[in-house]
Amino acid sequence: MSRDTNILKWLLSFSKPFTKWLLLAFVSMIIVACFEVAIPYKIKEIVDGLISENISKDMIFSVSLDVLLFIVGILIFSTFFSYILNITGQKIMNEIRMTTFNHIVSLPQSFFDQQNVGRVTTRITNDVNVLNEFYTNVLVQFLKEVLVFVGILIVMFSFNSYLTLIMIGVNVFIIIFALLYKRRLRRVSLLKIYNKENLNYSRFEEYSSNNYDANMEQMYTFAIFRPLIEFMYIFSVALVVWIGGDLVISASLSIGALLAIIFY
Repeated sequence: MSRDTNILKWLLSFSKPFTKWLLLAFVSMIIVACFEVAIPYKIKEIVDGLISENISKDMIFSVSLDVLLFIVGILIFSTFFSYILNITGQKIMNEIRMTTFNHIVSLPQSFFDQQNVGRVTTRITNDVNVLNEFYTNVLVQFLKEVLVFVGILIVMFSFNSYLTLIMIGVNVFIIIFALLYKRRLRRVSLLKIYNKENLNYSRFEEYSSNNYDANMEQMYTFAIFRPLIEFMYIFSVALVVWIGGDLVISASLSIGALLAIIFY
């Protein structure tokens, strides 16, 4: 079992007392995901109706009202689950902080003789605050995006399976690239944390130079990754327009469905 998995299990163990609240937040996330998937589908209905001239003003008003209600629903339920998660997150952080503090208090004096006081203090304060970000934003956003992604795939397959499979293929390359980036970024970050930033007065110049090199390497890593991800995004949209446009001409895809896929 990987170290990441062990850490994740340890973090999630603190959330067990708040399971009911977290489930309530999860249900709200599902509702938000459904609304986000539904909006482009409704836009498709209006566009296809206008092109086929098979839509009335009342129908346009009705669909537009649905879109407005979906947007309001996203606002309400997003606020609701964000509130629950922030309150729950603070309680979880308190449990982690107390557990960590009790563990530190129980350690022998030899441990404190060998460790820097600032590092120990950081573990209880700053590091716990970072974990709060993990619980309230990172984990939640990841779960919501997974739900939205699944919903998008279902709808896109209903529009055109060929174009959907092509888009999945593009995303596979993005995922592979992101995993390679993760490995490099972790190596650079570990260099910064464990080898480069343990500064002391007697060796300040040497460590400062090493820290500069590590920061530069991290900057280069970001400079390569972000533009490539942006390029892949633009390329995927261009691919949808190119192949989707051909499918529209051959009557295998409606213009409304093409616009919805671009939104997705």
